[in-house]
Amino acid sequence: MKVIGLTGGIACGKTLATKRFQAKEIPVIDTDQVARQLLTHSKEIQKQVKMAFGTCERAELRKRIFNDSNQRKKLETILHPEIHRVVKDRLEDLRKTSPSTDLAVVVVPLLFEAGWESHFDSILSIICGATEQITRLVARDEISNELAQKMVSAQLSNSEKAKRSDFSLTNDGDIPSFEKAVDHLIQELQQSA
Repeated sequence: MKVIGLTGGIACGKTLATKRFQAKEIPVIDTDQVARQLLTHSKEIQKQVKMAFGTCERAELRKRIFNDSNQRKKLETILHPEIHRVVKDRLEDLRKTSPSTDLAVVVVPLLFEAGWESHFDSILSIICGATEQITRLVARDEISNELAQKMVSAQLSNSEKAKRSDFSLTNDGDIPSFEKAVDHLIQELQQSA
């Protein structure tokens, strides 16, 4: 089974790309969803996060980690090892339960920042312009422009992600064209799997 790491800047269109993979019945594991599940269901993770931050409330954690890089690193130190374990277990389960599956996708927004490059057969970055990214983020999450800029700045630049990836797709706002590009790439990936 070929495992694709899907990454990209916040609000660049990873979810839209993920839906195209799912529509083609390609299994997707989303590390943001894994993190949410850990924060709401893992007593051990909740305990560690509460000890470090006094809360497990996502909105409060987001404000803190994007205003202080040391706080962000502290949260990543707690979450990333467990997220990695869960992803590894899910991929192993997929190999056992669906041995004919030739392609799977793992969505890792901070793939390069977390140093996960070696865990994937190929890496796909979804990118867009920084202005578009901030506009989408403000509208989607109903946050201030200032917080959106901090969130975008906290990540590796889209151009650097694209440079370090095997594939990159630009989501510049034309959704049908972007979906067509994702579908074309999926076909290419399936043929080479």
